[in-house]
Amino acid sequence: MNAPRLIHEEHFRVRVYHTGGGGPLANLPALFDLLQESAGLHAGTLHVSAPDLLRQGYAWVLSRLCLRLARFPALGERILVRTWPHMRDQYATRRDFLIFGEDGGEIVQAASSWVVLDLATRKLTALPPFLDGLWDTTPAPALDLPSKTVPRLKPGGAGTAILVRRADLDINGHVNNARFPEWCLESLPEEALDLTLTQADIAFRAECRLGDAVASHTGPAEGGWLHTLTKGPEAAEFCRMRTWWAAPAGR
Repeated sequence: MNAPRLIHEEHFRVRVYHTGGGGPLANLPALFDLLQESAGLHAGTLHVSAPDLLRQGYAWVLSRLCLRLARFPALGERILVRTWPHMRDQYATRRDFLIFGEDGGEIVQAASSWVVLDLATRKLTALPPFLDGLWDTTPAPALDLPSKTVPRLKPGGAGTAILVRRADLDINGHVNNARFPEWCLESLPEEALDLTLTQADIAFRAECRLGDAVASHTGPAEGGWLHTLTKGPEAAEFCRMRTWWAAPAGR
């Protein structure tokens, strides 16, 4: 039997539905979608995709994703996403990514952490034995995480209210993780509209489901902002993010 191929590449064309708000460039939620698509396609070749795990009573859960951006890819640009499962411990596996622009230059580095949910108990579990051997520490990591954890923002006020739609749900019946950074950015102050996002570090802390009342909060931090998403009358935090921003080139 051939050894599994642990480095995977996918080409994508940036479509008009990947843009919005920032002109003819892909936006942050679109990058999350493309990274998750690449991870899912690779997992499928390794027979550990979301449907593969679902058949065994498990689900992948993305717990953290950090991206550093040299630039956003442009509308119509053909990009290459390279991904590999980089390392693991008892409860989590790390998957890294590099995105290359049409000119071959490296434009995005990303690192993600994934855990496994036991669907019968709705609790996180140790990585099942059938995942053994599906990681590769040979390539250098795509990036170093900026901190051990994403800092918490203590929300103030009502925040920006968000309606959870059926269209936000994924194959497992909870909100697709790519919606979370989109919701975090809903509460950005207007001054951010003149800046360029250079890095985002997001921690996914709990599920969000249809019918949840979500509030998005943003507060200042060094070099950018802290963000938090809460739900329900008790304002339980289920996602937090830190973003870094810079003035556009030439300013």
